[in-house]
Amino acid sequence: MVSERQPEIAASTSSAGHAMAAGTYLDAHFEMCRPEYEAMLRSVGLQPTWSVLDAGCGRGNYLPVIAEAVGPTGMIAALDLAPENIATVEQSVVEWGLLPPVTTQIGSVLALPFPDGSFDAVWCANTTQYLTDDELATTLGEFRRVVRPGRLVAVKEGASQHLMYAPADPLIYARLLDAIRDRYVSIAGVLRSPQARRWLEAAGLEAVWQRTTLIERWAPFDRFARERIIASLASLSDIAARDDVGIPERDKVFWSRQRDPASPEHLVNQPDLYWCEGHVLAVGRVADRPVL
Repeated sequence: MVSERQPEIAASTSSAGHAMAAGTYLDAHFEMCRPEYEAMLRSVGLQPTWSVLDAGCGRGNYLPVIAEAVGPTGMIAALDLAPENIATVEQSVVEWGLLPPVTTQIGSVLALPFPDGSFDAVWCANTTQYLTDDELATTLGEFRRVVRPGRLVAVKEGASQHLMYAPADPLIYARLLDAIRDRYVSIAGVLRSPQARRWLEAAGLEAVWQRTTLIERWAPFDRFARERIIASLASLSDIAARDDVGIPERDKVFWSRQRDPASPEHLVNQPDLYWCEGHVLAVGRVADRPVL
């Protein structure tokens, strides 16, 4: 169990202290993965007229899909810990002209500022990785609390086990993960995600199902995929360069080459690069009876 919060990785850090969560990175990541991300959200089963909480909404990239699902008579609440994200959401909602009303709130998923049974569904994407095991249990309890009986809780998270970039050594990322898995909450969080179904079941949710989606991209990359890959490799190369990270010297050489995206040796410039990442979606229903 991850019980203590360690210093986070520095790359693309938001005001909430979360690595890989700053605005430009979030936008590039979403745009790179948009077809798969939107399909995952549409598979949850949101219905017209529903009220939905986007918990850890980031810059609000999922809101148009939620609005499409709930329709003009639905309602959406967007909550995030970073004030700059909420400010962006408020501006974007006006620009998008979404038909269902959207309310915004700065707040934590650990203590949702909503009464019991306020929503028909909670959608939470790319947020639980920043939580310790104890915090995740608390958060899922909060999701269950604010959702009406018989309605849905949906959690989507990355799964680091599936990250691959060929033709690089297929084990080079695994060796780095093994060296740092206990040092960072966010790393432990994405390693934990394949067990998302069990976490939802332990939180008292019923009829839980889980599905893993692979997102695959091949060179040449569009602008968003290129930005996403460069940022990800920059973060990992910063970690690999630390003296206390016990990886082979040949691995340190590889990661050092990922710092300069203008270098012909950087992976993003390889004409045959294959990029793959995995994402887990787990969905459960709040029990019709109280959970004891």
